Amino acid sequence: KNRYVCGLVFKYYLMFCIYKKLDDNNAIEQLDKLLDSIQLGIKSNGYIYLYLARIHQNFNEIEKAINKYNKALQYSEKINFRQLQAKALTGIGEVHRIQKEYKTAINHHNQSIEILEEIGAKCDLAEAYYQLALTYQEMKEMAKSQEYCDKAIELFEEIDAPKQVERVQTKMRT
Repeated sequence: KNRYVCGLVFKYYLMFCIYKKLDDNNAIEQLDKLLDSIQLGIKSNGYIYLYLARIHQNFNEIEKAINKYNKALQYSEKINFRQLQAKALTGIGEVHRIQKEYKTAINHHNQSIEILEEIGAKCDLAEAYYQLALTYQEMKEMAKSQEYCDKAIELFEEIDAPKQVERVQTKMRT
């Protein structure tokens, strides 16, 4: 079912990109309405908010991204889905880093890491460490950035995700 959700969201994301390229200012609203109307299952519905938040974030629609991450957060608390909660917190942290609100970003990343360590979600934990490393890198706190980068790489290696290791190493060199 999750593969179906990912495929469906990707399809609509591509449609959105085409509309956006055609200067259709209503494209994201159309995508939001469409995906909000889809009822796929309790957990899948929560992920829809994350996907929408990421789309808004990728198009620098910060307020809308935060709104969708907050909806994912609220939904995760409603159904007690800790992994979704952590992923939403990581996303909110990313958005705050983009806005150069580093203290808030670090707070959200740390909350996410705490949850992910507790539930043992290694892949998402590695991503949360990576996002925290990027935040410290942007703050020019290179020792802390390297510490969390190393933790991310260690976890990505542990779960045998070499492309993710490469992504982290490449980004941290810049």
